[in-house]
Amino acid sequence: MITIRRVEPDDADAHALWAEQQEDLARRYDAPDLVLETRFDTLVASLVGYSEQGEPVASIVLRWSPYDTGAGSLELKRLFVRPLHRGHGHSKVMMGAAEAIARKAGATRIVLETGTEQPEALALYDRLGYTRIPGYGEYKDEPDSICYGRDLPFRVLVVTGAMGAGKTSVGESAHSALAVRGPARRSSTRTRCARRTRLLRTTP
Repeated sequence: MITIRRVEPDDADAHALWAEQQEDLARRYDAPDLVLETRFDTLVASLVGYSEQGEPVASIVLRWSPYDTGAGSLELKRLFVRPLHRGHGHSKVMMGAAEAIARKAGATRIVLETGTEQPEALALYDRLGYTRIPGYGEYKDEPDSICYGRDLPFRVLVVTGAMGAGKTSVGESAHSALAVRGPARRSSTRTRCARRTRLLRTTP
């Protein structure tokens, strides 16, 4: 069992976990000069999972994708569980927490990048229903890079009532409220709102 906390971008526990992940990936890919990002300009959330003893044992980062991965795409980065704490389902819990934040933020899709030398990660994403997508990002041309994506369900707003009851006004108000939210500014407001919320107008 782990407790997940949302932390600041410069959180020491998160950065310590990222440093361990960097060392782990450097060994797996025989890349001693590997340097991973520690700053995320489009950061949505940085999460750290703590053991019952209070030890930081897992991490994950969510950011709006800076790549051409589709409007509303949120990218997962830095999923890592310390070796001695693997095999207890912590990665699945971290992914679940990240997906919940993604849905609340208004993301329509999650994307991520992993690689052939991370069989545990590949198995996890396959189990969780992620599908392989064309490569993106700085490693897209590397033969050992594998990218995954998963579409998120969007909310549907159903407005009913007699003619003249104000259905159009409700729809316009919902559109305006969504436009104020941060994610909607990443592309056309009308396109993003149509993607995330479908207004169904019905009359008796």
